[in-house]
Amino acid sequence: MRYSSETNASATNIIRSARRAFGPEGAGLRQSSISLLEVTFSGESGTVEIVIRPIRAGLNEVEIASQTFDVEAAEFARSLPHPSAFQSVFRLLRSKIRLRMRR
Repeated sequence: MRYSSETNASATNIIRSARRAFGPEGAGLRQSSISLLEVTFSGESGTVEIVIRPIRAGLNEVEIASQTFDVEAAEFARSLPHPSAFQSVFRLLRSKIRLRMRR
């Protein structure tokens, strides 16, 4: 199953949280690979792969692919800090102002 979430957490914090959620202290999986924007956990009962895609400064999309750990993956996606509605509206307005200033 795949889950997706937008967050204002940094890639480092997302991976740190993923280790707590899916590593030995969490779901009991072993970290099988890691890079700056990806981490994979695996075990006999399944795998979880997390990919971080920067959208713009201060905002990342997190995609979580899970085999067997669907409940944990959904909980992890919900646990990520989400930008407030005010931040989203502010970013939208700021980008529109920049576009008008370029014209």
